[in-house]
Amino acid sequence: VFSELGRELELLVTGVAPMAQSRRRGASTPVNNSTHSTAVFDTSNVSQSMAREYFTLLGRLSATEAGQDLITSTQLFQQLSTLGHHQHLDYLSRAALTSLGFTDSGFISRNLLQLWTTSGGCSKDLRLYSRTLLRAMLRARVRDFDKWGIDVMVTQLQFDDMPVSSLVSMLEEASQDRAYLAALVHKRPELKGRPGADSLLVRFLALPEGLEYLQQIGWFEQALQRWTGDGEGGSGPELTAYAQKVEAGLAKALNQSQQRQQQQVPVRPIPVSMRVLGSLAGRGQGPAELDIGLELEGLLRAPWSMEVKLTSSSGQEADKSLSLDCYLDASELQSHTSCEVSCDANRLVKVRGVVLPSAALENRVFMDTSVHASLSVGCCPVKKSGMARVFRELDPARRATSPTPHAMSRRPSVVERPSMSVDDDFHSHTLLLQDQHRDWSVCKPFHRSTEIHVDDKRFAVEVAGEPVRWIFRRERDTDQDEGVVLYLEEVQYVLRIETHEPMFVGAPRHFMGEITRTDEGCGVLRERRVAANLLTTIFDGSRDTLTRRAALWAVGHMGSTEAGLLLLHEAWDERRRDPGEDPAGHDAAASGGGAQSRRRRPRGGGM
Repeated sequence: VFSELGRELELLVTGVAPMAQSRRRGASTPVNNSTHSTAVFDTSNVSQSMAREYFTLLGRLSATEAGQDLITSTQLFQQLSTLGHHQHLDYLSRAALTSLGFTDSGFISRNLLQLWTTSGGCSKDLRLYSRTLLRAMLRARVRDFDKWGIDVMVTQLQFDDMPVSSLVSMLEEASQDRAYLAALVHKRPELKGRPGADSLLVRFLALPEGLEYLQQIGWFEQALQRWTGDGEGGSGPELTAYAQKVEAGLAKALNQSQQRQQQQVPVRPIPVSMRVLGSLAGRGQGPAELDIGLELEGLLRAPWSMEVKLTSSSGQEADKSLSLDCYLDASELQSHTSCEVSCDANRLVKVRGVVLPSAALENRVFMDTSVHASLSVGCCPVKKSGMARVFRELDPARRATSPTPHAMSRRPSVVERPSMSVDDDFHSHTLLLQDQHRDWSVCKPFHRSTEIHVDDKRFAVEVAGEPVRWIFRRERDTDQDEGVVLYLEEVQYVLRIETHEPMFVGAPRHFMGEITRTDEGCGVLRERRVAANLLTTIFDGSRDTLTRRAALWAVGHMGSTEAGLLLLHEAWDERRRDPGEDPAGHDAAASGGGAQSRRRRPRGGGM
């Protein structure tokens, strides 16, 4: 199996694949022809058959020692690694990487991710997809991800020339798990000064090794001053900025009218239930299996495909069908650590259908051209309501038996391909669906009068009530002097992941909540009298309300840990022993004495 798989990949890379493309368009080829095997991994089979599961089988086998020894003895990894350097094979690179990433415990996928995300020879789309896959594997908690996944992310920080904001966000999400955080601190990444990295470095304070590292690079003292301010004020700019950020997120979530206004967008996403994602990922559907990692795993592993047609109302141009490379893009999916409103309404991903280079001359759009598109999972059309119409394939024995009229009336009508000989391949059993079984979306000529700017050459069109975003490209025709020519470049279907969970606003990690997780951090706060200064700020009526609320947020996070709560008790008792510092306006004797009040105070109370 490995030798045959390697041969298939080698034929694709060396250029035999174009012959398989012509075969798919209708040319007859004997089964023993040398080009037959390359059809297994063409775009149609990868999206509509079980061909992509060869890589799942490879991943399952590579998770065992015997399988690893067998793969090492072949040239399979070298053949896989060359796929990513051929942009026209990106569809196969994504399928292989996705199947391997969730099954091989990093044996092959870690090297492919490392190579393809840091190599300039790979397309930008493939590199972005690799990052999306990394986040999905992080959320799905694939086996041994802390041993190799964090290493891949940190390596991208060093060599990747793409914007690092999404990568820093991914590392911050990984740091919420203590095992991943320990692996990240052990790598000692160069994060100081990078955009958005301060919130990630705050998380480092939760480990003694992380605090020591931050002190060594000179970040800790500067951050402590930004959070606590100078002198006894107890409030720095970061403290108030945190309060404003969290309170703004809460206000947005509670303001229902503002939320409804935000949802009034032209595109109406296709709803996808989280239980469906579990079945797409090959998991169970019980309540225990509804894990957040299935959001992306199920969608990434689904074999997405699109049917796109160009029709002319005048009849001057013949109707054309385009070949598209379809894959899921979740790069804009909200991070779990952000302070934005988290709800089903804004949990959006998109299926991108990029016109293949082979259709570069067929995707021209004329003045009277209408563009039609429908989405499918494998051979099953997806309706705009989120349901998928499932069709059975007929084996030769079942095809030979004519169904009764009653049975036919209960089954959706389908059109069979012409009968083939026994030498024909597995395409002979695939049923072609009639257009009426698909849920079509249309972009008509008048829809293109309203443009959404993308860049200097491209613009997008959104039709109200439809789940599709159409991307067009303008080019100047220098050969025939026709001025500007319009081409269809991409079709995007927007999906909404439905978890049926209530609206939620995540609170980012707070400096005080993280530093009190270690004895070393509490020692620093005790030495600087940070807890006492925060209490002074809270009870100081002359301070503005924002500063006092910011101090309350800090005290709340500090008290979320046992060591931080003890620190606050010490600061509170110190205030009670000092009559001039008593927040209630009474002296210590009138309040019953510090030692006696400590004995009466229940554990965790007193503030």
